[in-house]
Amino acid sequence: MEKLFFLGGLCRSGTTVLGSILNQNPDIYVNTTSPLVDVHIGIERHLNMLATKYTFNLKEVVDNFLKDSYKIYFKNIDKKYIIDNGRSWPGNIAEIKRNIDPNPKVICTYRSVPEIVTSFLAMDKKDKDNAMQLICREHKLEPTVKQLAEIAWDVMSKAPFEALRRGLILNPENILLIEYHDFINNPSKTIDRVYDFLEIPKYEHTFTNIENTLKDPRDYSWGFADLHNIRSEISKTSLDPKETLGEELYQKYLKYDKLLFEGIDGNRLRK
Repeated sequence: MEKLFFLGGLCRSGTTVLGSILNQNPDIYVNTTSPLVDVHIGIERHLNMLATKYTFNLKEVVDNFLKDSYKIYFKNIDKKYIIDNGRSWPGNIAEIKRNIDPNPKVICTYRSVPEIVTSFLAMDKKDKDNAMQLICREHKLEPTVKQLAEIAWDVMSKAPFEALRRGLILNPENILLIEYHDFINNPSKTIDRVYDFLEIPKYEHTFTNIENTLKDPRDYSWGFADLHNIRSEISKTSLDPKETLGEELYQKYLKYDKLLFEGIDGNRLRK
């Protein structure tokens, strides 16, 4: 491995298809949803807890564990460039700088929140044993559109949203933002932006007959059997958020689109 990069962003915003396209390049490896960010945070947190009981050089031990742990994690991956896929990375760029790379590059996809919520509701139509329905049954809640939308936001989508917002506030210079519709409408331009951001040689990608290399065989553990399914060709077939949610719910979730960039210096965002 010559370089480790990072992929994060909002749910249902194109990370799976983006990663699958990048995986066409024989020099690139993008993994399925990875626990590496949780491993890093967990190790550092646990060592800090141990430091209250044992006498040891905390900084030295943390450095020993974390500086090269990603090389151990990807020991069996023989690729020049690895892009680790974890939605928490944008909110933990300080940890990347401290333990992995002083100038990390984090690719982040995003999409309008009403569309994200609507996308979860579309999956609900196909599978009535999904995580949202199970939560309703467990808490004896009526699975109305309003209730399912609330779960789709609070349980499924809020944490990645907050991670991305934190990254945009604290470390926008390390983030490449990719808006869902920009990607769908002009995938070639989007991929060029990714290569320019990563500063690696470009590759001639195809946007038809896309092989899903990020389909997680354990998708059921996330509560949705088809969570990482993608189409073989890039296209948009999404439901209309206003029609699905109704005006009141649509406006409720639309406010998060503005909140994502509130108080952020747009000039610091990499174009």
